[in-house]
Amino acid sequence: MAGFLYFLPGAASANAEVLAKAGIAEVLAGGAPETRGVTGGGPGGGSGIIIAPKPSHDRLAPGQRTGTAPRTGYFKDKQEWQEAPGGKYWLGRETAEPVLPADLARPEMLGGHLVNLADDNQWLIPVARAFPHGIVLPQTLRLGPAGELVGETLPKYIAFSKRAERLWDVMNAESKAIAAGEDPKPDMEVQEQWDIAAEALAINYRIDAVGMSMLGLISIGTPVLWAILQAIIDVPTIMAEAAALAADEKKKNAPVSPPDASSTSSGATG
Repeated sequence: MAGFLYFLPGAASANAEVLAKAGIAEVLAGGAPETRGVTGGGPGGGSGIIIAPKPSHDRLAPGQRTGTAPRTGYFKDKQEWQEAPGGKYWLGRETAEPVLPADLARPEMLGGHLVNLADDNQWLIPVARAFPHGIVLPQTLRLGPAGELVGETLPKYIAFSKRAERLWDVMNAESKAIAAGEDPKPDMEVQEQWDIAAEALAINYRIDAVGMSMLGLISIGTPVLWAILQAIIDVPTIMAEAAALAADEKKKNAPVSPPDASSTSSGATG
């Protein structure tokens, strides 16, 4: 029950420029992490800065436990570390404490669907394209040519909105093929699916692809990855609506039982 640790090899501070260069500015955005210098003997054997982001508590659901931060420092026998591709930083965790969603929750989280990932915890996956409205990511209001109000997706979500639209097109095409009795032709490689899932998780949690890998959140041969992708385009709502319509239709078409003859007999005798 503790969040991640970050180690920046060779760094003397953890200012915005250093974080951006390491590629972790976004994952740490919106927090006030604790830092501690390490002189020799850090992950990989070098010196640098250890960063411990503080968990957010103000947007937790009622009854949900608060997250906790790990000890700020390098404790080799009590931690697990993984070097990020390119060696720009190391990601660590305490071996005796699991990293849970509450430990990584951002101060502000977008609404969506709770999905059980491969770590057996529920993670809130934001809905980017809601049924039946379309893209529902946060927008800014601007005046159009005729003075009308026009909503524009905030710049930080534009790339994700485009991913969601592509995801919708791919899943819609596959659904139509199945309905027509044809074999669906996959148009999205696993790497692209992974990238979309990572971007979705990073919106609501301080986690990136390296963190997903360390926690083993995505498993092949299970519906986990597909469940994340479906949540992004609001498939659970579509399925619930379809089930409700099917139930109503079944009620309407249910045969009416004939009245019991004994209950309608007058009982008169001649």
